[in-house]
Amino acid sequence: MKRPDILIIYTDQQSTWSVSLLGAQDINTPNIDRIGREGAVLENFYTPCAVCTPSRGCFLTGQYPSQHGAYRNNVPLSENAETFAQVLKKEGYQTGYAGKWHLAGPGKPQWMTEGESKGFEDCRYMYNRGHWKRIDEPEQEDRPVVSPYFDGYGAEGKELSWIGDEKTYTTDWLCDKTMDFIRERDRNRPFLYMVGIPDPHTPFCVRKPYDSMFDPASLHLPDMYDRFYPEWLPEGMRCPDAAPGGNGPEEGRRRLAQYLGEVKCIDDNVGRILKCLEKEGILDNTIVVFTSDHGEYMGEHGLWGKNCLYPSCYRVPFLIRWPERIRGGLRVSELVSAVDFKDTLLRLIGLEGSWTSNGRDASGLLSGRSDRNWENRIFINGMLFEEAGVMKERYYTVFRKDGLHMMFDMEKDPGQTRNLFHKEQYRDIAEMAKRELLEHCREVGSPVLKWLSIL
Repeated sequence: MKRPDILIIYTDQQSTWSVSLLGAQDINTPNIDRIGREGAVLENFYTPCAVCTPSRGCFLTGQYPSQHGAYRNNVPLSENAETFAQVLKKEGYQTGYAGKWHLAGPGKPQWMTEGESKGFEDCRYMYNRGHWKRIDEPEQEDRPVVSPYFDGYGAEGKELSWIGDEKTYTTDWLCDKTMDFIRERDRNRPFLYMVGIPDPHTPFCVRKPYDSMFDPASLHLPDMYDRFYPEWLPEGMRCPDAAPGGNGPEEGRRRLAQYLGEVKCIDDNVGRILKCLEKEGILDNTIVVFTSDHGEYMGEHGLWGKNCLYPSCYRVPFLIRWPERIRGGLRVSELVSAVDFKDTLLRLIGLEGSWTSNGRDASGLLSGRSDRNWENRIFINGMLFEEAGVMKERYYTVFRKDGLHMMFDMEKDPGQTRNLFHKEQYRDIAEMAKRELLEHCREVGSPVLKWLSIL
């Protein structure tokens, strides 16, 4: 049997609350939903680190940041960090990538070469980093040209020429290139293609008509908007401090409206890609994955941005469709990490042998069977290894180098409003969490081990 084609749609900073199949209030995402309705949804899929570079490294290599080396932004993957693209290339797959990479160190846009692309052969449209809103292809240039970078949060009163239209807006342009690859592929070989869409990351602004598609006044901010500030909250992440356009809920709703506009544009393009696969007659023999590197705080706990170890930023959408092996409508509730994706993908398509990975094979969960050996536990950490956590079953425990530890009962307190860490009745759970985290840190060589062992 011919091995399946593989298409991965990978967005940037997209939270679960922006996908209607995962409970979105203010947006309908029928095309993203289709992947989950006709396939499976991993309801509790988490990244080990909610920062672009380390999270992407985890997803691609099946290793934790302390292992793959890209532990913060602008730090490249180590040379010996093996991606699933490198494995599949050896297995005869034609491979390609378009969009934001963020794993080759600093550089804007620094278009990638095959020597830097870690197994992705077709890397003509692969750039290292940046969140531009327009890409042009002038006749006199050999490579595409990005618009000037706009480092801001809004566009009121500003020149909008740097925002593209349906042919040049970055999301549309990258998805066009994805469909070009699908149509022009070598039909005698299976393919792996990954498109790294840089939205819905800041700056929060989007092309017409998506810029006015959502009325800010009608949108729902998180129940905990601008409440329950943690005592360790870094400067610049508190809502009033991080909102250049205003300090109140009006600014929050304005940002949310643009964010959802970006998501809607993504969803429409997902629909275009699925239709392209259908037209080529290969949709049902293509593993289609939709996921993101990490989420976005939209005011919960008083936070903007990412990191900070609250689950809403670490839990991301994960939807996968492949009728050959995955029945439609499957909902998987077990805790799964982005580190698990590499093993899961390779085993799902029937590959045997070994490769570099610390992840687990979740393909059994995707079959709809209960996996008695699945340990319902994941590990996460901050970008600089000064905080780390373990989520096991219903309890989520975070240890911090500064001693401001946290524990939440995710079942009774899904909003994480009551810190149980220092309550006597939860001492045994905290001690067990610490032992498990210490064991994990030893296994992966995490710098957290040094300070956690003496707490």
